[in-house]
Amino acid sequence: MQARMMIYVCMVKRKGYIIEKVADMDNLRNAAREAQRNKNPRNDSIVAFNANPEPKLQALREMILTLHFPETQYRRKELQNDYGKARSLCYEDYYPWNVLQYAIMRVIGRDVFSGIVYDSFSCVPGKGTHWGVKRLKMFLRRYPEFKWRVQCDGRKYYFSLPHYIILQRFSRKYKDKKFLKLLEVAVLKFESGPEYIKIFEDEIEKRDKRSKHRRVHEPSPELACV
Repeated sequence: MQARMMIYVCMVKRKGYIIEKVADMDNLRNAAREAQRNKNPRNDSIVAFNANPEPKLQALREMILTLHFPETQYRRKELQNDYGKARSLCYEDYYPWNVLQYAIMRVIGRDVFSGIVYDSFSCVPGKGTHWGVKRLKMFLRRYPEFKWRVQCDGRKYYFSLPHYIILQRFSRKYKDKKFLKLLEVAVLKFESGPEYIKIFEDEIEKRDKRSKHRRVHEPSPELACV
């Protein structure tokens, strides 16, 4: 019984001294390399960083420990997918923001991914669209009585998440208040809250009114009378 109680206490104990691990120079060096993967090496921000990386990493370490960061400069790119849907992509410079985000995930990534359901695929290492398709096929073979699936999308999902809920979840895992403040600076810079949820609900309502095919199947009048 005592052993079980000790295991339980260890499981619920919150972690501390996280920001020091994020600001560790070896962690920042590895984060800088990982942040450049699958990116254009001729990107102006990456070229400028690689010309003299050590002083920039030292400066980033100072930013993390003091929580003093430059003002964020977002860039916007308009994209269009294969179905003609227009998307607006906002992104930040490689340094310091991309490096900082990778440095954070290198420290807390295991905790984050262990806290989500197994069948989460987006942005999860080792998973993705193809893994999701394999899981769906497996479920269809295992449960042949299920013939239908639902595909949906949360419009402006991240913008509609209140920040206090995200921070509340992280505070259950980490007691480092300085690190929680760092998350606000590095990850939760965008505006969010209930007022945005109302705006997105109005947009969805307008889109539904414009849609001509809101239903997958509508029974004929003859069948409806049976």
